[in-house]
Amino acid sequence: MTSYQVMQKSQEICRMSWFLIEMDEGQSKGGKENGKIVYGVIHSIDLVDNDSSNMYINRRVRFNWNHAIIEGRIKLASDDRFFIEQQFKILTQNSEEVVLKEKFSKRYLVQYNKGANTIVHAIVHQKEIVWPKEDFHNPSIREVLIRDGKIQRMATVLYVSDSDDLIQKELDILKTTCFERAFEEPYDNIDVEDTPWLFVQYSNGPSNVSYSVINLSTTVWQSDNLYRNVVAYIMDGDSVFQSIIIRKSKDRNILDTELRTLKESCLAADFPISGTSCVKVSLPPLDHQALCAKSVSILGVKRDDFQIIRH
Repeated sequence: MTSYQVMQKSQEICRMSWFLIEMDEGQSKGGKENGKIVYGVIHSIDLVDNDSSNMYINRRVRFNWNHAIIEGRIKLASDDRFFIEQQFKILTQNSEEVVLKEKFSKRYLVQYNKGANTIVHAIVHQKEIVWPKEDFHNPSIREVLIRDGKIQRMATVLYVSDSDDLIQKELDILKTTCFERAFEEPYDNIDVEDTPWLFVQYSNGPSNVSYSVINLSTTVWQSDNLYRNVVAYIMDGDSVFQSIIIRKSKDRNILDTELRTLKESCLAADFPISGTSCVKVSLPPLDHQALCAKSVSILGVKRDDFQIIRH
């Protein structure tokens, strides 16, 4: 098979162009596993497997890296290379100043509504939370304000930790748990045209997972999707992301109920679910009159400031 045919076959199988991959450092350098996680960016042509079963749950894939085939986990997929580069930059920042600054801040795993049909699980740092008051008096309050782009949203704290690794593990396990609890076999013999309402799971960043009820008509690349009963491509902002179809139905009410059930079950779940120790913190009581008074500063990012590691 020629290189052109390989590229053409790869593009047919996966319409997402760029992938942020989590891999073992030892394997990435051509050696044995050493347990240290590193990240890299690959193009769809680098993917080896085309089995649709690799497109959900932990999304483990094999891919070409440094003239070898190794295994890793997809953290993020998008058709926007610059977006993937940005997220790669965020994950690989390791200067002493950043490490020292992050060492003394807590990480919060939160759940919030993003519109009427979407809930989000996200990791935010302490500095990203908008505190209505500076005094910490009521440890039972779990509601906080977070910045979601230019918007402030009310969020519920599910878990708190001092460790990036531990809280990322909580998010990954929660993601798998939610998927396994709600997932129904795709039944390839039942076309999505007959069940146009979709309950999907997707990520538009390495530290968040969204669950949404959408209609098939709002998806993109429908005619070119070889796994239409498993994968749906959706627009979030200006970028296209791969979403996994958890359930589909003719009746939207069924999926709306499923979304509410998922939300309520996460609020009632015992954390940490990974068996790690939870850090107890006191959260401030909310001053609802002050919620709209907080301004959010949006920093511009220059495209030239980012570098990408390619093999």
